[in-house]
Amino acid sequence: MKKTPLYEKHIELKARMVDFAGFDMPVMYAGIKDEYLAVRNNCGLFDISHMAPYLITGENPDELLLFLNHITCRDVTGLKPGKIQYNAITNSEGGLIDDITIYKIDLNRYILLVNASNSEPVYNHITGQKNKYASIKIEGYNDYVLLAFQGKNAEQILKKVISPVENNLESLFFYEFTLFTDYKVPHFLSRTGYSGEDGFEILMPSKDGIQLWNNLIKAGVTPCGLGARDILRMEVFYPLYGNELNSTRTPIESSIDWIVSSKKDYLGKHEIFKNPPSKKVTGFVMKGKGGLPRSHYPVVNKDGKVIGEVTSGAFSFTWDRGFGMAFIEIEYCKEGESIFIDIRGLKNEAIVHLKSPYQGSIKRRPKK
Repeated sequence: MKKTPLYEKHIELKARMVDFAGFDMPVMYAGIKDEYLAVRNNCGLFDISHMAPYLITGENPDELLLFLNHITCRDVTGLKPGKIQYNAITNSEGGLIDDITIYKIDLNRYILLVNASNSEPVYNHITGQKNKYASIKIEGYNDYVLLAFQGKNAEQILKKVISPVENNLESLFFYEFTLFTDYKVPHFLSRTGYSGEDGFEILMPSKDGIQLWNNLIKAGVTPCGLGARDILRMEVFYPLYGNELNSTRTPIESSIDWIVSSKKDYLGKHEIFKNPPSKKVTGFVMKGKGGLPRSHYPVVNKDGKVIGEVTSGAFSFTWDRGFGMAFIEIEYCKEGESIFIDIRGLKNEAIVHLKSPYQGSIKRRPKK
């Protein structure tokens, strides 16, 4: 298995390690509940160096924009320097190759941040699509650390440990970033995350990233593993590739239809809009405290008819009950609708939520 540059730090902290997308990664340290509560109530630190950043450059800004709009389903045209966009790369059938974030540095440079399990498929796909865009270069990063520092107190703690040059964190809002000034290859500090709380994701060369990890741990920050990360993202109904998202499901079926453009041309557009979806991904919370939903458990209606399956499921320490997301027939994707999760042959009622009931601490830019 592959190892991130922080592997030895995880071993020192006695993390329980698991195989995740071919990487030996920490699933937990002291315990999933403690790590979860650290993020919800204070802040926590994750190693996400298994994710893959790609630097996309082009001598001709118009050509570069055409390329990015060709491979993604969301219009990149309005993205401004210093801003980040959630987007997805689609195949010719309208399925998802990966959901990504795009960082616009300037007219000639963008960073694409890709999920670990899809780094090679994405690279192969986008390099195969750039043949008619002569000036474009796609470069992967080497020797880097990517940290996710999440929680409502993340800003005040991070201000104490990063250099003064990058210490103007108050000016950053959700889905905005700043570049570190002392690196030849672009590395960033962004106000993004996968937890529903305020926080930052930080891309640095390995040496500096390891030092930042050490400094944050010395400052009393709780190291967190994949177990807590999964529950945190589920509680705000953030999709995960391989669960809610896959290569055969369109972004509309995956309920990320808010990023799907009906105006620009891109791979798979015709297939995405050809037929209205019969099923969609939706969130749910169990009505009672009994029953723990898990991936692939059948979802049925009140008459016992199978209407879909659970895509992600867990126990919420905030709601004190099971919850999750499911891919179900579209007629049941209504706020407040009752569905039933088949848990070992027993029907357990759950309530559909189109939007997560959890209110986090994300710092959004005030509307003008």
